[in-house]
Amino acid sequence: MQSLLKLSRAIDAFTTLVGRWVSWLIVLAVIISATNATIRKVFDVSSNAYLELQWVLFSVVFLLCSPWTLLNGEHIKIDIINHTLPLKVEAGSTWSAMCSSSSPSASS
Repeated sequence: MQSLLKLSRAIDAFTTLVGRWVSWLIVLAVIISATNATIRKVFDVSSNAYLELQWVLFSVVFLLCSPWTLLNGEHIKIDIINHTLPLKVEAGSTWSAMCSSSSPSASS
């Protein structure tokens, strides 16, 4: 049992490390977005590559920061419905939402 707890703590530490580092990519995406908008308005030049780069950065952040968000309990859930349910049902709905949103089929 101790080995599983140690493994769980190691996974949590890795998740936190990755989440903290990758979350800074949002700042890069904002800079790219602002620069692209400014260049488009001032010089009337546009490139789809910058928009694609923004979406790729956002996707990477979403994919790699989701476990960190779940670890800290900051994920979005429907509290209006959850608080009306019994505690066991609420826990089950949270668990099923976590499993379904982290499965590979959820992204397709």
